[in-house]
Amino acid sequence: MQLVQNPEQFLNDFIAEIKKANKSILIQTMSIEPGRVMDLLEKELAEAGKRGVEVRINYDWVTEKFVHGDLPLAPVLDSKKRNYNKNLHNQIKQMLERLSNNGVVISKANQPNSLFSFLPFLNRNHIKMYVIDKRIAWIGGLNLFDIAFENIDLMIKTYNPKIVSALSEQFEKLNNNRERENYKVDCKNEGYLYVDVGKHGKSIIYDKAISMIKEAEKSILFVSQFVPDNKLLSELIEAAKRNVAITIITSSKKDALFNKYPSRLAYLYFMFMIKKYSNIKLINLKGHVHIKLLLVDKVLALFGSHNLTFSGVLFGTEEIMLETSDVKLVEQLSKIAQSYT
Repeated sequence: MQLVQNPEQFLNDFIAEIKKANKSILIQTMSIEPGRVMDLLEKELAEAGKRGVEVRINYDWVTEKFVHGDLPLAPVLDSKKRNYNKNLHNQIKQMLERLSNNGVVISKANQPNSLFSFLPFLNRNHIKMYVIDKRIAWIGGLNLFDIAFENIDLMIKTYNPKIVSALSEQFEKLNNNRERENYKVDCKNEGYLYVDVGKHGKSIIYDKAISMIKEAEKSILFVSQFVPDNKLLSELIEAAKRNVAITIITSSKKDALFNKYPSRLAYLYFMFMIKKYSNIKLINLKGHVHIKLLLVDKVLALFGSHNLTFSGVLFGTEEIMLETSDVKLVEQLSKIAQSYT
């Protein structure tokens, strides 16, 4: 059984399942910050630890650079902003120390050397997964900070033992992924789990998305905070030439990704490339979209943490996606996506 949940549904369900946990709780998030969400989770994770439950959190080093989901690349000149950022990062440190003092095992991924610390977008672990007692798991786009729960996002809850086992095994590969090759796990009737281990320029997830688009016959629905690029954009245009109905759902036109350089250039290029294809429909929602979803012919879905852009492939980002043709799950995803159109 698999269930699609919005951010609040996920949070409430995850807390309810934490209360029932008796063996282990595994959390992997790219970014984590104190606030409403972590106040709720910190309390429950500490209580679980007191019951003897093994509680572990993996987070990416970029947490130490992120501010509410924003990654400042240039020096912050405004002293108030600089002090605010410093104070937030101190609060993150204190929160992680409290969790550790309550028995939670904290692990940091991808600590860079001094040179690469100035390029924080490289070599990131972008996977979000949550596993309880190795019998229930969630995957999707949600990081553990408040603004993430205000985004337009989804999580999939699954009891599939193959998926849960694959996620549990992947969790153990922290800081050891890049020595391996990208791989997929056969989840039998519920599809495949694809894992990018952070090889620069190589992604079986991006390649899978391209192959799905190539095989599309009737419809393609693409949802991401980024618009399609590179080979994926080229294949979408080829699909449009085959009269496939294509819908792209993304964030508001006012979103920072579409108004700040260099990301604005990708948006402008995309708009230029699709303007003569009437069967490519672009929908800008009012909020910030953080869902990562590709639906083909309403029978096959690809869902998880990958934004399905080539930049993440070049930057060596670790990702995870589920390919599924499970009728009920695809119907749930289709219904939610169609509600945005």
